[in-house]
Amino acid sequence: MKKKSILRIILFVVLIAALQISVSAEAKTKINKSSVTLGIGKTYDLKITGTKKKVSWSVSRKAVSVKKLTKTGTRARVKAVKAGKAIVTGKIGNKKYQCKVIVVNPKLNRSSLTLKTGQSYTLKMSGGTGRIVWSSGNSAVAGVSKGKISAKKSGTVIISAKQNGITKKCRVTVQTPNNPKPDNGGSNTGNNTGKKEEWESFLRKEEVIEAPDSFALKMKNISGRNLGNVIIYMNFYDAQGVKVKSVLDLVNGVQAGTDTYFYFKKPEAAYDKYDFTIQKPEYGDKDRKTELVIEKTEIIQNRWASPVKITVLNQSKEHRLMFDTLTFYYKNGKCVGLNKNVFHIIDTYSRGEYSLVDTQFSYNQELGYTEFDSVKVVIMVARK
Repeated sequence: MKKKSILRIILFVVLIAALQISVSAEAKTKINKSSVTLGIGKTYDLKITGTKKKVSWSVSRKAVSVKKLTKTGTRARVKAVKAGKAIVTGKIGNKKYQCKVIVVNPKLNRSSLTLKTGQSYTLKMSGGTGRIVWSSGNSAVAGVSKGKISAKKSGTVIISAKQNGITKKCRVTVQTPNNPKPDNGGSNTGNNTGKKEEWESFLRKEEVIEAPDSFALKMKNISGRNLGNVIIYMNFYDAQGVKVKSVLDLVNGVQAGTDTYFYFKKPEAAYDKYDFTIQKPEYGDKDRKTELVIEKTEIIQNRWASPVKITVLNQSKEHRLMFDTLTFYYKNGKCVGLNKNVFHIIDTYSRGEYSLVDTQFSYNQELGYTEFDSVKVVIMVARK
């Protein structure tokens, strides 16, 4: 009887010890990072330690992507895709381990600069967080400290700024005071003959609508003729008149007397001014009509859906049409974003519902899409 009692006590102690070990092991299961900031294109490896169980990974927004690195998924690589925020979740059974990922896109305010010896200029970095590491490719020509460039002797040097793993560069030309200013070129939007070509009077600029990362150029066809394949180039220049970048947009079919929009993404490189040039357009079909009407525009308060949905009516009984849309996002009456969606298709004399995909705006479970409160959608182009 005494032996049985001792055996029961031993079994009880072993059971308690096993439970403690199990609880202790569970308590030690954790993710290696609760929050991380990454520059676009950079990666970070998340790890869940203290377990050999299978981990499933998910991400709340497309600002980042996540990929398993091990068979069980205890390690996963997070990659920054576009500026924004996302929650990466590793799930084991009903238990969640989360990391907040902030994606930033640091930018310099200048990509090129000309100084005379003895002059200085302070570069500014925006769009990132934390420490900035400044360096000069040749400190004898120009040095840099906390963004302030000091020009020392004539020559050319690259000034670099590194933040959040991303390096941005500014090309600095240093001249002696007596040197003439270099000819950096510039834009040419005419034919240099003093005579305006006929096609240049076909389109008139009505308005330029600017958002933080893009432009919309509103143009009116004042020629009295339908146009096809209209290409407009938006050209960006630095303070020295050097072209930083040129981007284009195409609209097929601008009806006589009507407005249309052209859409341009801003370049990542810093710029000081911009202009636009129009490629000679082709004539369009005089008899074709757009016959598309946007009947309804909705903001969708659902974090798993695209934020905007439209209902479109094709009033044509003959033409199945393909069209593009441009969405303007407003906050307190100010344009805070633009997005172009292409290649929607609608059958003859029918209605269609279309989700306008854009993930740049943050979602709040209680307030909805917090970075905009109203939208305007226009049809940019329609064709058979």
